[in-house]
Amino acid sequence: MAFIIFTVYLSLIVRLNHGFEVVQPQNWTVDLVSLASITCEHTAEISSVVDVRLNRISPTGSSSKICPGTQDCIKLPTTGKQQVFLLLNVGPEEMSCTYQCEVTIQENGNIPKFFTEKGTPTKLVQGQQETERGSPPTPSPPSPPSPPPLPPPASLLSRYLSWILIGLLAVTLLYSCAITVLFIRGKFQVRTVMENTTYVEMKKAPSPRR
Repeated sequence: MAFIIFTVYLSLIVRLNHGFEVVQPQNWTVDLVSLASITCEHTAEISSVVDVRLNRISPTGSSSKICPGTQDCIKLPTTGKQQVFLLLNVGPEEMSCTYQCEVTIQENGNIPKFFTEKGTPTKLVQGQQETERGSPPTPSPPSPPSPPPLPPPASLLSRYLSWILIGLLAVTLLYSCAITVLFIRGKFQVRTVMENTTYVEMKKAPSPRR
């Protein structure tokens, strides 16, 4: 009994000394047919991390490393304390499995020690945007007709009418001026002709002698 208590106490001390956790989403939506990604984030010091991997857990509970080391997964470059795994060729069998991140750190000392923590397995969920194979896409509803153009405001209409009236008045004034000029010019020409006309007195011819 004392040995069991000592073992539990020792394990708690060890966990407190290297305590860190691995966080990953519980569900991840797959929007593409054969592509998915799993994002993991840990709280350990980056310099102490020696290995970050992704394990696949089958429905029966057996676990196997899928990334790195297989052609079905790509380990993208690490960004800080976040690691992204890209799953390829995702099918029904892969959708039935869960995926768990595993992070291993090393503590330097007289005797190097390695500690490993795992995250909560992530379940792949089919996206809502995915359509069943063979079924035609749902047609989008027709767009509503565009509203009729609005009539011009009253102020704008009155302005248009004012400009039209001004234009008509200007045309009438020009026409009146042109008629007046032509009339004066014609009258002046008639007067000039009359003044330049020479009156010649006609003499009667002598009557013939008998």
